[in-house]
Amino acid sequence: MGTVTEASFDSHFHQDDRNGSENQHLAQLVNSISELSLPRLDFNQLLHEQLEKAKELKSRILAPPTFGERFLNLIEGPWAPAARDLPDRRDLAVSRQELTPFRKPCRDKLDVSARIAVKQQVAASEHRWPLTRWSSVYEYDVPIQKLPRDLHGFTVLHLSDIHFLKGCERPCEELAQVAKFLETGRRKVDLILLSGDVITRSPEDLNKEALRQLHRMSDVCPQSFMVYGNHDYHGHMPAIISKKLEEVGFHDINNHHIKLKIGQASLNLIGVDDAYFGDPTPPTVLDKDGINIVLTHNLDAIRGNFPADVDLILSGHTHWGEVKIFDGSSLMRIWGYCDNINSHTKQWDVLSDRTLSFVHPGLARYYVPFRGLRHPPGVAIHSLYAASPITEL
Repeated sequence: MGTVTEASFDSHFHQDDRNGSENQHLAQLVNSISELSLPRLDFNQLLHEQLEKAKELKSRILAPPTFGERFLNLIEGPWAPAARDLPDRRDLAVSRQELTPFRKPCRDKLDVSARIAVKQQVAASEHRWPLTRWSSVYEYDVPIQKLPRDLHGFTVLHLSDIHFLKGCERPCEELAQVAKFLETGRRKVDLILLSGDVITRSPEDLNKEALRQLHRMSDVCPQSFMVYGNHDYHGHMPAIISKKLEEVGFHDINNHHIKLKIGQASLNLIGVDDAYFGDPTPPTVLDKDGINIVLTHNLDAIRGNFPADVDLILSGHTHWGEVKIFDGSSLMRIWGYCDNINSHTKQWDVLSDRTLSFVHPGLARYYVPFRGLRHPPGVAIHSLYAASPITEL
């Protein structure tokens, strides 16, 4: 895990009217991300190393979508191509210690009921409205134990699984509506976190129009960070994704830990690489007194060797299982793209006495061609507020 980096931000409060009630929360961080002295990745060096590893791909053709994929795009897209250009999945014949779940068992029946109560509380706070014909905005009030006053009402926009695809306009059109949503100021956002799968099959998927839409978002909220997803390893050169995103204001925190100072409060962001095509590296220790948010693509990356002092885990990958009538993530397990070691593939869950986990619906859908049969994709907005410890409920 990279060196911890620290920066200070001032903040002020604004009034937000939702369903007729006025709630105070942070407007937006006044200082820009330029004041955060992130260690700059040597993208050119990374690209050189990754290019050497990717020479074998020269014999492979990263073709545009097939006729069949284009036809399906007219119905619902974007659609997933075959993962023929991904590196080999990491060997899972590892020790049981590495594969043990992060989820902590409940101590007794009271602990079980307390966790259920918190999960139901967060789920009940959901506000959902259509963003486009295909996608929705999901907004949640997220209880965080011992949340400092300076972070009350702090708002995180969570993006995941955009899946830009060369020759398919749908992802850009969807993200354009998200950017417009931010620009209108309908909800003030203090932080943007992108949990991977920016592309679908090739770094070329991240074209000028895709980058323009992402830049619109970082212009509104310069505090924007990202980690890799499994699709970002298509082409074996994820540093291309990092370099392009850095140029439009999204900063790579893959396997990196940064600390934001907001007023007198410490907000720690811990980025973790993809579970199977990357190299997920947990920190050796976390700040027990700060608020710790973990960003990763696949929740399988957060295993039993991860420090326990986590307040919130944000991930994606499973698209909520795609379909409503059965758990489509079971098919991902068959294909070898998900082991679900923490027994959580959609919406909210409570993994310990301190840790809440949210799995993002994704901004794209793949194999389900009828809207009535699948969970609607979209984006999530998380508003933090102080809560009593779970053990006291």
